[in-house]
Formats: sequence, structure tokens, C-alpha cells
Amino acid sequence: MHNYLKHLPKQWPVIEAMAKAVFKPADASGGKTIHETTLPAVDAELVSDFIDWAGAAQAQYPQTIPAHLFPQWGFPFLAANIETLPYPMQKVLNQGCEISQKGLLPLGEDLRVACHLVEVREEEARVRIHQRLTTGTAAQPDLIACDLFGVVVTGKSAKKSSRVQEDENPWLPVGGWTASPNEGLSFAMLTGDFNPIHWVGPYAKHAGFNNAILHGFASLSRTYETLLQNAPTSIPYLPRINVRFTRPLVLPNRMEVHIQEGNPTKVRLVDENGVVCMAGDYSLESSSAADS
Repeated sequence: MHNYLKHLPKQWPVIEAMAKAVFKPADASGGKTIHETTLPAVDAELVSDFIDWAGAAQAQYPQTIPAHLFPQWGFPFLAANIETLPYPMQKVLNQGCEISQKGLLPLGEDLRVACHLVEVREEEARVRIHQRLTTGTAAQPDLIACDLFGVVVTGKSAKKSSRVQEDENPWLPVGGWTASPNEGLSFAMLTGDFNPIHWVGPYAKHAGFNNAILHGFASLSRTYETLLQNAPTSIPYLPRINVRFTRPLVLPNRMEVHIQEGNPTKVRLVDENGVVCMAGDYSLESSSAADS
């Protein structure tokens, strides 16, 4: 594993916020749902290491920050909203997210961040949580918008298969990447998400998994860069990508990224056993460009 341990001191705000959410009062019953602040510029060395980890070329991000690094500065606010809810943080499952981007996030500038708890909806066997995180600069505060969806399972529900299904439209492999045994720890060092199910095998097995499982956002990052590198024309970022995490990505593993042409283009992430771990769609043109 690369020397990502050097970034550990920079992750204290994330670690502290997640600890507060885990050990929150049992009678939590709601609180502030909108957080807005200005954060100091993200550390340039951390951004550079994250770009390398994600499989991107440094030239892809000249003095800019990948949009999918948002967990690093966004987790404290996302956790603060969870902290106010009367549900156990340990049982909140990350279902997916949508990233919409209007422009490049500059490196070396303070970040304007807003996090909004959009909706908490109780259903028969689960509670659905929708949050929106926007990031930009003082001049352009909404360069990146991330809609994040989580769920707390409160009862039994029918299981769905995520095996690759036959489809009348062909799925085309566009690349892949290897998830090493230490992939979860690497992502934790770069973002601050030290949930032990992602890097401590025995803990993950105790929680019901076959081994440590990779963060959903880590899968998104690696897939995002694969799609960007295989775009038909050179583009600085994906204007929109929307994914859901369908099955745990058990470490280690070998992943393949498949796409299905259309408008929008569909994408799925398939592991070495043929299990679809992530599925969604993305666009190579912004809505404004598509409408012009």
C-alpha cells in the first residue's frame, strides 16, 4: 500500500463527526438540517495521491479537484445530519448517489460547502434518507451537486438478485481495475471513512460479509475514471453520473466496467464472479449543452 498514512492527521474532522454520529444520544429526535460553511483549500498532496489512487493521470486534473473526492470534505456534514436522526448510524446503508457538475473545482481555493437533509421517509421495512451536498467557490458555490441516498433497514424485505442478466442490447466492456486486499484502507486514509467493515476482515465477517467490502464511493471513483478515460472525445469531467450500489464489493476482487449505449448511457460494475456491484447511468454532455 502507498504511504497514505501521512494523510491521517488531515482526516480528523471526518473521524470526529462519524464518531459523534455513532455514539449519539439514544433520544436524538432531529435538529439542524442545513449546514453551510467555507472550508480551507483541500491539501494539494492529498488531492494528488487521490488522483493516482483513482487511476487517473495527473494531467487530467491540472490544478483542479476530482468531483468524486467529495466524501473527504462532505462526510462531516453528512454525518452531522445523521446524528440528529433517531436511527442507529451503524445500520445506515449507502444506496447510491448522483453527481452533477457544472465546472471544474479549483485546487488551492477555499471551498463553499452546503449540506441539506432533503428527506427522511419511513416505509414498511425501511427508512430512506436523502441528502444533498453542494460544493463550489465564493464566486460559483454550486459547481458540484451530490445527491446521496441511504437506507436504514427496520424489517425483512425480499432479496433481489444482482447477477448479470441477459439483455437485448449489448453491454460493452470499457475497462476494469483490481481492488486489492488493502483498497478499503487506502480509501479510508484518503477520505477519512474508517468504518471497519471496509478494512478489517474479521469485523466485516462478524457483520455478515465474506470479507472486508470496499466503500461504495470508492467503487464510484474508480468507475468514474474508467468512463472518463474511455469517453469518445477528451472531456475534463462527467457532467452527470447516477449510480446505486446493488451488492457489496468483497475484497480482493477484479472489476469490469460495462456500458450500454443510449441516452443516457447505462453503466454497471461487475466483479470476477459476475455479480453486479453497482449500476446506473451517465451523460457526457451537460444539460445546457444538450439543449443548445
